[in-house]
Amino acid sequence: MKRALPLTLDRALQAHQLWLASGGREGRIAWLPAEDLRRLDLSGRDLRRAWFYRANLSGADLSGANLSYAFLEEADLSGADLTGANLKEARLGGAVLAGARYTVELTRYQLRKVRAR
Repeated sequence: MKRALPLTLDRALQAHQLWLASGGREGRIAWLPAEDLRRLDLSGRDLRRAWFYRANLSGADLSGANLSYAFLEEADLSGADLTGANLKEARLGGAVLAGARYTVELTRYQLRKVRAR
């Protein structure tokens, strides 16, 4: 069962969209290190360059999300749905991908140090 998006996270993602649209002149980058984002529906969102270091994204729906250049190092993506997500140049070192579903080809560089747990 997916969880509803907490208000503080919704605001952070709105500020991130403004940051992206303005080329960094307004809003702010999504800075979500070690956040509990389990089972959230983040499908189709533009999360380019978002910072998810050590975040718990297990079971999250990230299908169709744009995660290009996102920092996902040591994030828990176990059981996450990444089908159709853009992971171009996403940093995945130390991330847990056990049971995650994805349809993109990850580069050897991206897969170095990825954990299957």
